[in-house]
Amino acid sequence: MAFKPALIVVDMQNDFCSPQGLTPVSGNGMDLVAPIKQLLSLPGFAMRVTTFSDIPENHKAMAHNHTDAKPLETYVESANPKKGMSHKTVKQLALHKCCIQGTWGAQLVDGLQESDFDLVVRRNANADTWMWSPFNDVHGNEKHDLHSDAVSHHLGDELASKEITHVFCVGTAGDHCVSHTTMDAARAGFKAYVIEDVTRSFDDGEEWPAMKKQLKAKGVEVVMMHGPEVERVRASGVE
Repeated sequence: MAFKPALIVVDMQNDFCSPQGLTPVSGNGMDLVAPIKQLLSLPGFAMRVTTFSDIPENHKAMAHNHTDAKPLETYVESANPKKGMSHKTVKQLALHKCCIQGTWGAQLVDGLQESDFDLVVRRNANADTWMWSPFNDVHGNEKHDLHSDAVSHHLGDELASKEITHVFCVGTAGDHCVSHTTMDAARAGFKAYVIEDVTRSFDDGEEWPAMKKQLKAKGVEVVMMHGPEVERVRASGVE
C-alpha cells in the first residue's frame, strides 16, 4: 500500500488546553505543544492540518441556550440541516460554553501558529449544526449537505487532492473530537491513527478507555509517538 501521510492537529485551543480555559482537558493540554512541534517538523508528512471549533455565542449545542439545561446532563434535540431532512433529529448532550468566536479561549495556543499548517479547517460557526469532526456533522452530513458556514473546507476532498493515504490525529480532546475526526477519516477511506501520548482527554478514567474500544471497532489504530507507525513517517522523510 502507498504511504503518503498527513498530520491532523485537532482543536489546540486555549479553552481546551490551558488550565485557565473554560473546559480544560485532564492534565495540562499545553504539554502537547512540544511533541506536536516535533511532529510538524517531520518532512515525511505530506500535509499538515489543524482544526478549530469556532462557536457562536448562540449555538444550539450549548447548554446556556436552553432553559434549565445542564452541561453534559441535559439532552437537546438536533434537527438534520440537510435539505428535506429537518424532520430527522438526534439527541445529544448539551455542552459547556467554550471556544466562543472572538474570545481568547477560541484562539490557537501559544507555541503554535496557523502558518505552521498547510490547511486550517474551522467548523461549528453555524448555530444549527454541530460537528465533532471536520468531516461530518452529528447526522453524518458532509460539507456539501450543510450550511456554507458550518465548516470551511471539505477535508476529505482536500486530503484526497494531495493523494493522502494515512492520517495521524493528535490534540484535544481524545475522548471527543480527536476520536471522531479519526473515525470519520477511516470511514472516508484513509488509514487512520490516534497518537495517544500526543492527545489529552476530558476523562482519562472512563471515557477515553471506552473510546479506545470504539476506535478499534472502527478500524482506527491507537499508537504512540515513538512507535513503529510514526517511525515510518520519520523514515519516509529521509532521503
